[in-house]
Amino acid sequence: MVKTGFDSELLCTVCNSEYNRLRAIIKVSDNDNYEATRFDIDINGENFKLEVVVPYNFRSQGNVHLLYICSSGHYHFVSFDGHKGRVFANRNELFNNIAAHLNKGLNPDNDSEYEHHLIGKIEAYLNSLKKVTPS
Repeated sequence: MVKTGFDSELLCTVCNSEYNRLRAIIKVSDNDNYEATRFDIDINGENFKLEVVVPYNFRSQGNVHLLYICSSGHYHFVSFDGHKGRVFANRNELFNNIAAHLNKGLNPDNDSEYEHHLIGKIEAYLNSLKKVTPS
C-alpha cells in the first residue's frame, strides 16, 4: 500500500521516511490463466528479462511496478495493475511480498554488483513460487 505524507509526498511503507529513490521499473506480461509470464526490469537504463510463470491476479497490458528504496534502505513498490479495462493502484500482493523479500538483506550501499544481486533476489523469490508439476 502506498503511503503519502504532507503535500502528497511518497512515504516508505516500512518506516515512513519521505526520502525515497527510484531503483527499478518492472513491467509484467501475463496470460489468460492469471499467470505472470515475463518480468521486464529496468535498473538505471539497464534492461533485464525474467521469464518465470507464477500466479498473478491481474490480466492486462498495463501492469507496471515502480521499486523505491528509502534513505533507511527499505524497499517498497508503487504498483499499477489492469484487469478488464480497470486499473488498480497498489493492490498487488506479489509485489508487496517481493519488497518484503528484498528487505531481508539486500544493501545497495555496500554492493558493487547491486543491480545483478537485485535481479537475482527477485528471480529467486519468483522461482520459489513456481508450480511444481508432479512426475
